[in-house]
Amino acid sequence: MSYSYSVVGGDADEVLSLSKAQFQSVVDSQPIHANDQSQVLEVHKTVLTVLPETPVNKNISLTARGWINTQIVDDVSHVVGVFISVHVAFVSEVAVDTDTGAATPS
Repeated sequence: MSYSYSVVGGDADEVLSLSKAQFQSVVDSQPIHANDQSQVLEVHKTVLTVLPETPVNKNISLTARGWINTQIVDDVSHVVGVFISVHVAFVSEVAVDTDTGAATPS
């Protein structure tokens, strides 16, 4: 089972909160990811902690990807592999038109 999502926020605390909410949605739809939820969120927290202060007119973008590989043995599913990837970057603030969804730098 795999997942991929991106969140954008004004600071590390907001991004971590958004990531927690997104990952909870992953767990709700793919319960096997409850097994790696705490590790994934700890990786996100660690990466966000080492960032320098967010520059003026920038936001933080976090993209998360991962998968859990399972193998069925004697009718029981066993986790045999876990992959966690996170990419964090500073991005220009954007304004999103709620009617069209178009994003423009603010």
